[in-house]
Amino acid sequence: MVVRSKATLTSKQQLTLPAAVRAALNVTAGDALMFEIGPDGVRVLPAPRPNRFSAFAGRYRVGAGRSPKETNAWLRELRGHESKR
Repeated sequence: MVVRSKATLTSKQQLTLPAAVRAALNVTAGDALMFEIGPDGVRVLPAPRPNRFSAFAGRYRVGAGRSPKETNAWLRELRGHESKR
């Protein structure tokens, strides 16, 4: 599919994407775009959306917890083995 549309850069260096381009890229207000400049020209692509769970990565590892020794002792106790402290 080829979509051709014209836009003008403003004095504030801003660009308004024409409706046909927004529809072809499936983007709406607030979506990020990527510009790839190569020898064949410029490609405009929707930027990959961040994984919604990445904000939580590692968040719950911080804080009070058991040391490896304490964890091993607890597991031995749960399994009915004698505790080696």
